[in-house]
Amino acid sequence: MDYFAIIGYGIIFFTHVYMLVIGLPESQIMGHAVLNLGAGGILLYNQFWR
Repeated sequence: MDYFAIIGYGIIFFTHVYMLVIGLPESQIMGHAVLNLGAGGILLYNQFWR
């Protein structure tokens, strides 16, 4: 596993742990979605274009 995969999975893991443990106020939903889309992009880049 390389660094891009670790970073992508780490972002997804920590944003979901934060959401489940602390709770996600309505004002943070867009930030959560953007972080997860960014992490998905990192994982796609790692899988197909590296």
